Parts: sequence; C-alpha cells; structure tokens
Amino acid sequence: MELPLPPYEYRVTAMNEYQQQDTPTDLSEQVRKAFDDVRHRDLAGVSKLQDSGKAIVTLLPPYLRDSNVDVRREAVSLLSLSKEPDAIPLLILALNDLSVDVREKASRALYEKLKPSAIAEQDTLGVALMRSIQTESAAAAALLLSAYFPNSDMENALQAAMKRKPIAEVKLFDHSTPVPVSLPIQVALAHHGSPEAITALIPLIQNASVADAEFLLDAIQEADSSAVLKAMAGFLGDARQSTTLRHSAPRIRLRVCDLAVNAFIKRFEWKVSFKSSEMMQYDNAQIDEVRRLFDKTVPDRPVPELAKPE
Repeated sequence: MELPLPPYEYRVTAMNEYQQQDTPTDLSEQVRKAFDDVRHRDLAGVSKLQDSGKAIVTLLPPYLRDSNVDVRREAVSLLSLSKEPDAIPLLILALNDLSVDVREKASRALYEKLKPSAIAEQDTLGVALMRSIQTESAAAAALLLSAYFPNSDMENALQAAMKRKPIAEVKLFDHSTPVPVSLPIQVALAHHGSPEAITALIPLIQNASVADAEFLLDAIQEADSSAVLKAMAGFLGDARQSTTLRHSAPRIRLRVCDLAVNAFIKRFEWKVSFKSSEMMQYDNAQIDEVRRLFDKTVPDRPVPELAKPE
C-alpha cells in the first residue's frame, strides 16, 4: 500500500506541477512569448530559440509581416541561423521588407547560405533582388547575388544604382569596412560578362585601398573573369595590414596577402602542403605555393575588347 506524501513534500510536489503548467512547453507559445518580449526590447527569449531546428521555420512567416521592425529583424536573424531549406524562400520574401536593416540581414543570410550553383535556381530570387536594388539603399550582398541573374533588366537596375547621388557606402559583413557601392556593382556586372565592367574593375583592383581589397577577396566567388582574377592575384604580394579583425586573437593582425591566400585556396578548393588558417600569417614559401597553383589554374586570357561605337 502506497503511503500518502508528508504535508511538506505534498506542497513541494504541487508547486512543481503548478510551475510546469505555467511554463510554455509548446514551441508556438514559446515563439509568441519571445516575440512579445522583443516588442519591449528584450531579446533573451528569442535568443533561446536559435537551436529550435526545423519546427520553428514554419512558425516565423507571421512575424516577417509584423508591423514592428524589431520583430521582423529578429525573425530574419532566426532564419539566417537555420540550416533548413525552407528558410530560403522566407529570406527571399524578407528582401521586400520596408526596413533597410531587415533587407540587408536577409540578403547577407542568402549570400552566406546559397552556393553559387544554387543561386540561379531560386526562381523568385532574381525578381526580389531587382526590387531591393531599385530601392535607395541596396545591400552589398544583394548586389553580389545579382551577379547570377545576367539579364538586361538586372543590368539596368545595377547601372541606375551606380548613378545615384550621393554615393553610398556598403559593407558585406558586420566586421567589414565600408566600400563605395560602385565596387560590388562592378563585380556583379563583370560576372555578367560586361567588357566595360571588367575593364573598369581591373584598375580598381590594382589601386585598391585595403578596405577595397578585403571586399574583393570576400567576394572572390563572383570573380570568374581570368583578367579580373589575374589582377586580384596581385594581392598575394600585398603586405598591408588588414583593417578588420576576423577572429578572436587581436594580437594576430593579418595582412592583405594572408587574406588573399585564404581566399584563393577556398575559391579553387586547392590542396596545399600547409594548413590554411585565419589565425596566422603565411611565410613567403607558402604564398609562392599559392602563386604557382594560381598560374597553373587560371588561364592567361586578354581583357575582353570593348565594342567600338558605330
């Protein structure tokens, strides 16, 4: 026969049951409470949702349409952390947001998530990117993503964005130093195969500031012209210190040439005799190895000729 609980233990058990009932166990309720807190600038609840997996993606669409910009921004942040394919169309939807910050977060997430081979397969992405670029504040990631949609409408939108005054500055990642908006536009147009853009981009590379060089190396996956890549190979001999810290070791200040080694190895998926790292400077022998691989990989082709006026 089971004996009744002593009075004290009964009270503790009853209190625990009450607390469990009062604690939201359903994910949709947790999401609702977390975004209610966001409206009051409390992000603790939404930060606990970062590891919620696939289930949370289907719960986020209403928050992408919320009137509160903080709510929409945090919804995009959660989508950017998700590894689920279902997050992609929702991030594309967020490219139409009224907030510059939300659009930038969405485009950056798409740029980081989508492999180049998969970008053009997103049917709605090209249209959403064009709308985003046609706004007064086009994000750097959106401009680079437009490189994969080479059509006259996109090229017209990019050309119009280049002519806007005053000249805007953009950055690709949070840690990046801003660069003129013309730089990612020229990269995108060069990827389209525009001889004018390739011809204009080469002197920009040759005379790049450190911030420009960092941006170009971050965007190296969009560089497919051999002439552009040849110009960027000059960064392998650039010993200027980088402007931004990309790791947790502030005493290790990488140079442009170190960033170039990492960028080229990643771009071409080369196997090298040394371990690449963002935590170290490379010696001359290691840099020369990358130069030799570059010379074997990238064909020596002339800059495309500009069309002569009739």
